[in-house]
Amino acid sequence: MKSLILTTLVVGAAAAAATGAIVSLNPTGDAYVRNNGNEGSSFDTSELLVGRVAPGDWIRSVLAFDLSSIPDGSTINAVTLTVGINTQDAGTTSAGTDSLGGTGLQLRTVSPDAEFDAGDGSADFGWNASSWGGDNSSGGVDDVPWSGGGNIKGADGSTSLLSTIENGTIPIRTVTPGTQYTFASSPEFIAAITGDLGDDSAQFQMVIPALESSFNERKLIRFASSSNGSQPVPVLQIDYTPIPEPTGAALGALGLLAVLRRRR
Repeated sequence: MKSLILTTLVVGAAAAAATGAIVSLNPTGDAYVRNNGNEGSSFDTSELLVGRVAPGDWIRSVLAFDLSSIPDGSTINAVTLTVGINTQDAGTTSAGTDSLGGTGLQLRTVSPDAEFDAGDGSADFGWNASSWGGDNSSGGVDDVPWSGGGNIKGADGSTSLLSTIENGTIPIRTVTPGTQYTFASSPEFIAAITGDLGDDSAQFQMVIPALESSFNERKLIRFASSSNGSQPVPVLQIDYTPIPEPTGAALGALGLLAVLRRRR
């Protein structure tokens, strides 16, 4: 009976040590990438744009987060990403509908990792030169635009769908600056964060696949960018439980249990 009581105390003490926590993270880097290499710049940190501009001219946004504040081996209970409207896109107000197509606005993984480098004071994106097939000379005009099939590096079919803001949720023709929208938690989203804990970095892309499959009219969403200090900045919220560490009471109970077992 003593052994059972002590074992119960140990388990209870260890469970009490495993208290949950919630951390809210802003991006360590975020930007949008444009498939049309004929633009002078295929990368911009001013806002996080997602959608289409013209035939064969699509835009996605990439975000990176530092997970080092979460102990390796923690259990991820839930995770969400909230993004907010920065400005209304003037050209989108005249679109015929608010529809984003059946796919809605998707949050997907990025593979391989994007490289954000603003150390030289410029908007440099390590992904850029290899993303469109050219060598990024002449301001990127020799780059090969990625197709509607999604062959941009890190945005192809091998990436995982983590969460979706369903079509009809965002009134793109009449959005109000400051309005926030959330990518909900999902088993895939949780698995992605869990898998990224070891290297302390998580990277995602926002994409509207249906708008890349064909062109009818301009449809862009302009979200706020952390890199530019616009508001409201993206927030990745993670609910996690760290690996429990034995408390002093648990260690004492373990020692006493060992002594009793030896006496027996």
